[in-house]
Amino acid sequence: MDVEEEKKKRYKRILEDEKLKDDIHYVLNYYEQVALGIRVKAFEEEIFKNLHYSSFMKVWQYAHPLILRIRAISGKKTIYQEIEYLARKWDNEPIKMHSLNIEIIDDNYE
Repeated sequence: MDVEEEKKKRYKRILEDEKLKDDIHYVLNYYEQVALGIRVKAFEEEIFKNLHYSSFMKVWQYAHPLILRIRAISGKKTIYQEIEYLARKWDNEPIKMHSLNIEIIDDNYE
């Protein structure tokens, strides 16, 4: 089975499975609220980014095709637009590694 067929089967299953659909919407709605809060400066972006960058970007990567499908079915282009805005922004500004001066302690060293 090719990759596209597998994706279509997965999306069909998601659209048919009510519990799974509810769980996915719960996560997407949470991130949509946070992304909106960040955009209007009600939430501190840098703190959220440092804590959730990887999981947020992973959710975007996997949910993006589903979001496009939801938009197509509903005819509403604004569904989960805040997630998309923040994901695209962060994709251009990935999280940075802080330079740390960590002293490594070796208990076996004499």
